[in-house]
Amino acid sequence: FFFFKQKTAYEISACLVGSEMCIRDRARIFCSSSTDGKINIYHSVTGNFMRSFYHPKRHSINQAVITSSPVVGVVFYSEEDQVIYSYSINGFLIEQIQEKSRIIGQPIVIKNQYHLDTLIYGTENGQVIIRDLPLLNVVNISQIDYQPIVLSILASQDKKYIFCGCEDGEITVVTDPHILHENIPIIAAYCLLYTSDAADDLLCVDLGGRRIIKK
Repeated sequence: FFFFKQKTAYEISACLVGSEMCIRDRARIFCSSSTDGKINIYHSVTGNFMRSFYHPKRHSINQAVITSSPVVGVVFYSEEDQVIYSYSINGFLIEQIQEKSRIIGQPIVIKNQYHLDTLIYGTENGQVIIRDLPLLNVVNISQIDYQPIVLSILASQDKKYIFCGCEDGEITVVTDPHILHENIPIIAAYCLLYTSDAADDLLCVDLGGRRIIKK
């Protein structure tokens, strides 16, 4: 990357092509990852390069996120070895776990009730997995009954709902309000994403149709 003037992380993000990117405002850092197994860490305000990480086997990095509490670090995943790695920002390997799913939907990091970071991601067999950070211990697992590939994850502001975008166009909603606090079963419901020929020509579409119904 070449910086011709000082930019924020949000300005830089528009220039990143073919890379995964994660911005962590609290830690004031962001990362980009690529198919050569490299992760670059930058300062989110100045855009200055800070350091690089490499996959231990130089595998392509498919997902990478920044964590800031209780320690600042980076968590990344490669489909080639199906391992999730957790590193501190100074390059120390904290933990690694073997994931049974080849595909991991876009992971997110949010705070739990103790203001500690929690990792949430979806899998190719319809699971929504929650792990604590940085040790990657399982907090909870939710199974979507028809087992779609979960491609994206979004949490509501109050952290009571987790929205899961699936490959078939449906949106599954995890509705258990204690999802981040207790290791208990999760209730899941789903709704459809409706589009039209006119909407297909737009950059975005509206959600409509069915209500979210708890089972």
